[in-house]
Amino acid sequence: MDYREFSVEDFVLDPFFRSWIKYNTPGASEFWSDWLAANPGMTARVEEARELVLCLDFKAGEPSETEIREVKDALTKKFRKPEPGAETASAAARSRRFSFSYPVAAALVFLLLAPLAVHFLRSSKLNISTTFGETRNITLPDGSRVSLNANSRISYARDWEGEDGREIWLEGEAFFDIAEKPQGMKPEFYVHAGELTIKVLGTAFNVYRRAGKTSVVLQEGSVELSSASQPASAGKLLMKPGEKVDFEKGNYKIEKVAVEPFLSWKDHRMVFENTELSGIARMLEDNYGYQVIFKDPALEKLRFTGSYSTERIDVFLKALSEAFNIRVSLKDKTITIQ
Repeated sequence: MDYREFSVEDFVLDPFFRSWIKYNTPGASEFWSDWLAANPGMTARVEEARELVLCLDFKAGEPSETEIREVKDALTKKFRKPEPGAETASAAARSRRFSFSYPVAAALVFLLLAPLAVHFLRSSKLNISTTFGETRNITLPDGSRVSLNANSRISYARDWEGEDGREIWLEGEAFFDIAEKPQGMKPEFYVHAGELTIKVLGTAFNVYRRAGKTSVVLQEGSVELSSASQPASAGKLLMKPGEKVDFEKGNYKIEKVAVEPFLSWKDHRMVFENTELSGIARMLEDNYGYQVIFKDPALEKLRFTGSYSTERIDVFLKALSEAFNIRVSLKDKTITIQ
């Protein structure tokens, strides 16, 4: 069975896929995680099928493939036009109703509602999110690629060939590698991060949006920034590669930066260059769900430089302790610095 050839409807009808969505068994979870990593272009289709399975979740049990076929056959007989010259059914036969078990009735409802649900889902927005410590790679309908950092969410329309065009809404942090305009789609690509709108024409950049602050780091190409909170006379800001723009409370702050540290999270690395411990604490809280407590507020102003794996927080905390000769302890999800 080649899942790469599956449509949304094929996924919905596949028992192994449904068991993963509804019950998240270890074997199924591992398989689909590996499969999506190897086939990122199928992400949108799988997400659409996931929502459809949850939308059509029958509480009293799954209809079997045999029962689904039984309903299909019954519907075919029910609505097939009579052959010319065929014997007219009796009144009793015409009034006879189908009698199905509950699972078969569920299958009937499934078959009737699935096309409507698919139409509804395709006309609505797709929401993709990550939990603390999780990152995801997503391929968009136009072939653009998004790396979504931990504790983040993007949403976008499933159909990009309509009037809405190519637009994404972001909360959290993501790296975008934008494809050139595919045939049949609008050339403009927009990323909305709070009040800030980023207009893109074939480029690669990182966007951070949390707690009322938005930062954009441009790796290559060009992007144009605008905000509804800015007066029309303020115009639009055109970024150049190697620039970082912070947008907060309607104001821009522009600086030249080394891009790599801001993109290191994609490779599961934490890279700090003369970074205040307060900023490191905020990153640990936002991305990994830790609570960081400073026993002495003066410690928040200390600056740290280093590169560490996001999968070995213990190694990083030990290095932090040794660098400043301070005590750093971790209990459950609480980090105490004193």
